[in-house]
Amino acid sequence: MDISKSKLNLLWRRAAILSLAMSVVISMFAVTPVLAEGEPERQFVLEGLDGVHVIVPSITGMDVDRAGIASAVEDRIKSSGLKVISESEYLNNTSVKSLVVKIIPLKSGGKTFYSLNLDLTQMIYLSDKASRKVDVSMWDDVTVGFLDKGTKFKEDVLKRVDNFIDMWRRANGNVGPR
Repeated sequence: MDISKSKLNLLWRRAAILSLAMSVVISMFAVTPVLAEGEPERQFVLEGLDGVHVIVPSITGMDVDRAGIASAVEDRIKSSGLKVISESEYLNNTSVKSLVVKIIPLKSGGKTFYSLNLDLTQMIYLSDKASRKVDVSMWDDVTVGFLDKGTKFKEDVLKRVDNFIDMWRRANGNVGPR
C-alpha cells in the first residue's frame, strides 16, 4: 500500500485531534463524587494550608487575559479564607506553596482546545547543593476543554479553583458555605 507522506501526516493529525476530542468529551461527563471526607489520597497535602501564592504562567497561542485570570483566582482564594501570599514573601520563604494555573492551548483545524492544569507546588532545596532549588508538585488537577466564541474561559478556570477550595475546606474540617 503506497501512502504519501502528506496523507500520512494528515492521518496522524486527525488521530491526534480525535484523541484530544475524546478526552474533552470524556471530561465533560466525568463525575467527581463529593464525599464528606473528601479524597484522602489527595487532600492530606491541603491539611493545615493557610495560604498560597498564585502563579499564572504566560499563555502563548491563545487570546486570554492572563492578568485578569490571575486577579480573579486571587480574589476567589481570598474570599475562601485562604491567604494570598505576595511575590516577595513567596521568593523569600521556601515553605510557601504556590497554586500554579497553567493553560496550554492546542490549535488544530481552526479550533482551539486547551489543557487547564492547577498545580499546588512547594519549593525545595536539594541537599547536595543548597543553591539548587526545585518546585515540587504536591497536588494537581488537570482538565481539558474546547475554546469557542461562547466559552467563558475565566469561569471555567474559577470552577476548577472552586474544586480546589472545596477540597481544602474538607481537608481542614470547614465544610460550610462560602
